Amino acid sequence: MTELFLDGTAIRELSSSFWCNTKLTVLDLIGCNKLNIVGKKLSDDHGLLSVTELDLSGCTEINALSLWSILDGIQSLKRLKLNECVNLECLPENMRNHSMLEWLELDDCRKLVSLTELPPSLFSLTAVNCTYLDTYFTQFSLIKNRAEKFFEDGSIEDEGVIDAFSFLPGAQIPLNFDFQTIKASISILPIAKSDLCGFIFCILFSEGFTVNNHVLHCIIFECGKEVDRRRISLNYLGTLISDHVLIWWHGYNIQESGSYDCNLSFQFILQGPNEELQWSTEGIKGCGVEPVYMSSSISKEIGKLKSIAQDSDVSIAIGGEGRSSNNENEDDKEQPFY
Repeated sequence: MTELFLDGTAIRELSSSFWCNTKLTVLDLIGCNKLNIVGKKLSDDHGLLSVTELDLSGCTEINALSLWSILDGIQSLKRLKLNECVNLECLPENMRNHSMLEWLELDDCRKLVSLTELPPSLFSLTAVNCTYLDTYFTQFSLIKNRAEKFFEDGSIEDEGVIDAFSFLPGAQIPLNFDFQTIKASISILPIAKSDLCGFIFCILFSEGFTVNNHVLHCIIFECGKEVDRRRISLNYLGTLISDHVLIWWHGYNIQESGSYDCNLSFQFILQGPNEELQWSTEGIKGCGVEPVYMSSSISKEIGKLKSIAQDSDVSIAIGGEGRSSNNENEDDKEQPFY
């Protein structure tokens, strides 16, 4: 047995028999609202070595202590879902020990007030409507981790690895973004093509926006011609109770022909859950763009980020030469061309 689905059952604990299964990869406990007590592992148990995906969404009795016990018995976790764990106020300290964890969902954990040190392997984090969290530095540290991996091994963008992103409460585009506007599209000043390897994008969504599986499209234009497009599915079902910030990393292969500098513009537009629905920018309060360069100076900047992260809660952009732009373009209301 490699997958076990116990969603909606009255299970109260994970007995010792769970820890003996060495083939289980997916454990689904959605809506097990009586689950709290975790059975003790036997001394010769090796833990759930093979489990890579664990879903505890809607387990309303789960708290930091019980979650600590569960995580202590899982060694290979890559994806963890804790949505609507309404009694979870903080994450256990052993979360940082999960060096393979890449995806963490905390949507509607509305009592959550703090995030422990997260593992550097993490590149996707959502905590929609967790309004007590101070998320300003967390947002950028995730992208820093992803950029650092890119610098270490540029081939990861060719392996189909999903782009890093975070979707967290936030009231503004971080000041570290050299290019930002209160519109849903922006043209930036000419930037150098040399060593340009990607961008960090930021979108500010307004309180009251109903997400409901919208798809966000980022369309990149060079000299007015579309040259790239990226889409991110917003899988949250519900309405934002405060402003939220979406930040993600996008590796970008710049068009090599032409001049040394490139003139780029970016359009962000939402598509409804059904293809026939009209495209819209409603709910987008602003956007930001930060270019990322592959150079020795960036490596130094990452080292500085690591040291500052230990002493400060101020985020630092991983950018190239900073040249601010006050361009506030009019939104393009027409449907993008496919």
